[in-house]
This record gives sequence, structure tokens and C-alpha cells, in this order.
Amino acid sequence: MKSETQQIALGLRQRDVALLQALVEQYQYRLVRYLIYLLGRRDGVDDLVQETWLRVLERGSSYDGRSRFEPWLFAIARNLAIDAAPATVQGRAPGLVSLALHHVVKKKER
Repeated sequence: MKSETQQIALGLRQRDVALLQALVEQYQYRLVRYLIYLLGRRDGVDDLVQETWLRVLERGSSYDGRSRFEPWLFAIARNLAIDAAPATVQGRAPGLVSLALHHVVKKKER
């Protein structure tokens, strides 16, 4: 019998729509809250959430099922938030990602 993570990995490799729908239902709320926390704003989060699920679908074959699915999913979301952060740094409320980037930029200016 396969573990839950192995079943998820197999379903992602097979692009199982029912599995993806179940994952969206299970993780959507936490994913939205996580991105709001990272960015410090609600604006643009829906686009990042959608992009996160598209990446899961596109790159699901890279999830091997040896570790939990949630950290893999949230790493994808975090990386997308980091990629979106330069727009955040310019004139928007600071979130964790934008504060970190602002700190890095200030260090380089010294």
C-alpha cells in the first residue's frame, strides 16, 4: 500500500484532475494566508495562488513523494512571491519578502 505522499506524487505525474482538485480544496486557504503574510498585502495574491497551482500541475513530476507535499507546495509559492517582490518594494506596504529585499538593497548601497 502506498503512502499519501506517494499517491500524491503518482497522481501529479499522471496529471490526475481529481487529485489536483482535492489538493486545491485542502491547501487553498492556507496558501492564500501564507502569501498575504509574505507580501504584507492582499493585492495580487490571487494571481500568485493561481500561478502556484499551475506550477504544481506543470512540475508535478518533480515531486517524488519522499517528503510531505505541503513544504514542496509552499516553497513554490514562496519562490513566486520572491519573484514578485520587486514590484512590492516600490511603494507598497512592506511584507516579509519586501522587507528582506529592502535590507539586501541597503546593504549593497553601503
